[in-house]
Amino acid sequence: MDPLTYEYLEKKHLSFFLGTFLTGTEPLSTGTIYWSESVMSPVLNFVTGVQLADRPLPEWVEEMESAFHKLGRRPCVYSTPNVQPPLLGNLLMPKGYKAAHRDTWMALDAAGLSAVRVNDSHPGCSVVQVGSQEQLDSFFAVFQRAYSVLGDNSTEVQLTDDYRPCWERVFTRSQKGEGASLLLIEKDGKAVAAVALIHDGEAGGLYGFSVLPEVRGTEVERAMDHAALSKARELNLKVLLSQVAAGGEDEKALEKWGFQKLGSCVGLVATTVTF
Repeated sequence: MDPLTYEYLEKKHLSFFLGTFLTGTEPLSTGTIYWSESVMSPVLNFVTGVQLADRPLPEWVEEMESAFHKLGRRPCVYSTPNVQPPLLGNLLMPKGYKAAHRDTWMALDAAGLSAVRVNDSHPGCSVVQVGSQEQLDSFFAVFQRAYSVLGDNSTEVQLTDDYRPCWERVFTRSQKGEGASLLLIEKDGKAVAAVALIHDGEAGGLYGFSVLPEVRGTEVERAMDHAALSKARELNLKVLLSQVAAGGEDEKALEKWGFQKLGSCVGLVATTVTF
């Protein structure tokens, strides 16, 4: 992907991902934590994309835990390619953290993008670029039903309305022409799939892949993929980035389109609120 370096891709992905899902930052002497009101439950939060400066990890963890303790929230720490999962796990699991899930960071370069056929027909499917509040409601309803996370008891739970402000921000950006598009796939007039394309300059990120359970594995998924890739080509993007559940259907679908795995991201959740 030269001249788009790995460092460049990582920074772009973090910018897209953090700008979509996070609500604040907290400066620490050991770096910066990024946090959100909309992750997992009211007592959970997370930190990712950490710049460790010159301080050792144990010192950073103590400062991070102290910051979240003041907020009355439980940390959920995500590793990034520059903080390898085994290193983070060896440090945090003895302190009472448990693995929640693993994501894969992926990228598709311009050559792969131009090779993808994006004009295939998908009978009964239509693509809608979200441009109204009603359409945003449909987008969020699909996302909320299709996309789940691990709850406190490690069982699948449906997302709450806490995530809605994230998509409200993306919608506002799209309305202002500020590097965002929300795409909705309708099948026979019903909203059944959704995806967001965040972009800046020559790079873009696909996030929030959402397909209703009853249409997974059908032409609806292919219509969603084609819609997103067609939009990326329209914008003359050189690279597309994404972060999806490791080993899941989204990862398999992206690999079919030529996406490469850049690294992994592991979520470790603190099992207690008090430290």
